[in-house]
Amino acid sequence: MYPVWPIVDVEYVVSYLRQNPEGEQATEIYALATAIAAATIAQLRLGNNSCSDKSITADTFAQESLRARESAVHRSKVNLNNVRTSFFLHVYYENQRSGGSESLLYLREAISLAQMMHLHRESSYRNLLSEEQQIRRRVLWLLFVTERYVFTGCFFNTFLLGN
Repeated sequence: MYPVWPIVDVEYVVSYLRQNPEGEQATEIYALATAIAAATIAQLRLGNNSCSDKSITADTFAQESLRARESAVHRSKVNLNNVRTSFFLHVYYENQRSGGSESLLYLREAISLAQMMHLHRESSYRNLLSEEQQIRRRVLWLLFVTERYVFTGCFFNTFLLGN
C-alpha cells in the first residue's frame, strides 16, 4: 500500500522493532506498525481465508495498536509516529463504517497533531534533513487530501442525499 500511503519507511519500522524491542519509542513504532496492518487488511478486504492463522485480523491489529498507544501515553506526545498512527486508525475505522464517528475522530486527531507540529508552516522544515522534510510534507498532503475527501463525502451524503 506504499503507493497509496507513502508516509512510512517499512524497512526502518521493521528494523527498529527488531533491534529495539523495548522502550517508549519502540511502543510508539509498534502502535504504528499494528495500525498499518489493521488499515491494510481492512482496505484490501483481506479476510481470514487469506491467512492460515485465524487470529490475524484487522480488528486484532487495531486493538493491539490501541493497547500499545495507551501504554505509551500517546496523547501527551506530539510526533510524527502518533500522527501516522492516528491516520492509519482512521483508515481502519473508515473501512469498518464509512463516515463513522470513530473514523472521523482519528482523522481529526491526526490533523490536530500535525497542526501542533506546525507541518502546515514552511518554517518548521528549516532545520530538518531533506528525507525528513519529504516525509513530513507527504503526511501533510495525505491528511489534506483525505480530510477534503472524507468531509466532502460526509457533507454530500448527509445534506444533499439525506443519509
